[in-house]
Amino acid sequence: MECAREDEAMSRVLSLVGLAVLMLAGLPLTAGAVPIALVPDSGVYQQTQNNPCVIGNPSCNNPLGFPYQLIPVPSTSPQTSPTYTVGQIRTLIGGDTFFIGVDISQAPGQGAYTLDSFTVNIGGDDPEFQFSGPQDFTSSGNGFSDFVLKTVDLSSFDGVLSVVFTVNFSNDNGAREQFFLVSSEAPPAPVPEPTTLVLLGSTLAGLGFVRRRYARRDR
Repeated sequence: MECAREDEAMSRVLSLVGLAVLMLAGLPLTAGAVPIALVPDSGVYQQTQNNPCVIGNPSCNNPLGFPYQLIPVPSTSPQTSPTYTVGQIRTLIGGDTFFIGVDISQAPGQGAYTLDSFTVNIGGDDPEFQFSGPQDFTSSGNGFSDFVLKTVDLSSFDGVLSVVFTVNFSNDNGAREQFFLVSSEAPPAPVPEPTTLVLLGSTLAGLGFVRRRYARRDR
């Protein structure tokens, strides 16, 4: 009799344990997923309406209806973009994947700009994509990306979800920076920066001068 009671009690305990396991299995995980790393890479692209700023300065060239966060003077960190939607960005860039073009501007003779972090939050408080520094970068022009962060992929996200960009930086001592979107599916052709154009123009002018001199000698 006593053994039967013990077996019945044990059976109840096991049933309760099994029920608890099933209930826990149905609960969503509360721990945030590890964000996908954004990798810095070279890439010289011009900031244009087709490559709109999400965080930047008054020289940003954005299409109507696509606002950006204006970095104050003096620059402060962190800076957070307006809230966009996945569908809004998807329509603008004509696809799901893009780079973050970063145009920094350091004063001559000053130290390197330090990017501490850059995050992309989609539909929540935890970042889905993230660059983790600190890493030093130098500037080589204005209005063009000095480097890019690769790659944000929106293909697995619903179009109604919110998208927010946040940057943390330090050692900023020049003009205000620009952080803009560059489609990676059909990126614009990389373009030379103004200093490169000046050098190229001078070289071509010099070659033309030499050619004219030799032409005169042959007459």
